[in-house]
Amino acid sequence: MRVKGGICHIVSEDGIRWRPHPEKYLLIAGHSDTPNNIHWNPTIGRYMCFVRPNNYAGPVKRRSAVSLSSDLREWTQSTIVMRADELDPTDQIYGMGAFPYEDMWLGMLEVYDTRIGAIDVQLAHSRDGLHWERLPMREPILPRGEEGTWDAMGIHTSCRPIIEDDCVLLYYDGMAGRHSSRTSAKSIGLASWRLDGFISRRAHQEGEVLTLPFRCEGNRLFVNCCAKPEGALRVAVHSVDTESGDQLKLQSQLPQPPSPSQIVPSSP
Repeated sequence: MRVKGGICHIVSEDGIRWRPHPEKYLLIAGHSDTPNNIHWNPTIGRYMCFVRPNNYAGPVKRRSAVSLSSDLREWTQSTIVMRADELDPTDQIYGMGAFPYEDMWLGMLEVYDTRIGAIDVQLAHSRDGLHWERLPMREPILPRGEEGTWDAMGIHTSCRPIIEDDCVLLYYDGMAGRHSSRTSAKSIGLASWRLDGFISRRAHQEGEVLTLPFRCEGNRLFVNCCAKPEGALRVAVHSVDTESGDQLKLQSQLPQPPSPSQIVPSSP
């Protein structure tokens, strides 16, 4: 919760009724008018708090940063994890609501276009919660509404999504007017995606996707595919035998499960 002088804790026993922390100490000092959010990061064994950095760099006031703590009392100087670049409409990153998802971190990055006073939300991703990237297309993952609607000029997200059956649900704050307007109406909305459906590829007929080389740390690979009743998914996994140098190729026609006999050497 933002208070004069910084950010402080609020606590709840049931997630519905909230109150200030009894000791009323500051979590992080300084101005952070952004979707501040705290998460435990098991990879580094510390808490992360996503804030707006106090150290402004020239005219660029809005960026996303993270501060670390092992006890929720003593926090490191915030480190910038996301800033605007030449692909953004202006130089303002309003903030980011981050959350763990499967074995990685995802972020709802709020990009502020000061020319029209609107805020769009893009998808950011990280493997460790500290080093973040964006997709090259920079398309909004949660598009604003049409002109004149309740969320036409801006969207804020600050909480993690809710997973229910095969659906991802996310509550968000929509703005009808410019961000700078003091009288703009705000409302709460609910967005939904299919499970793992934050980003996908669609083919109207036949399509092909080739991934970059990557190291598989586990013993299973998953593909999330929605095919028409008459459709199918064919998967080919290529690897290299480190001793012989031969390329190995595993092919499978889904929904049929792969068989070890399908693993055959192929020419380079």
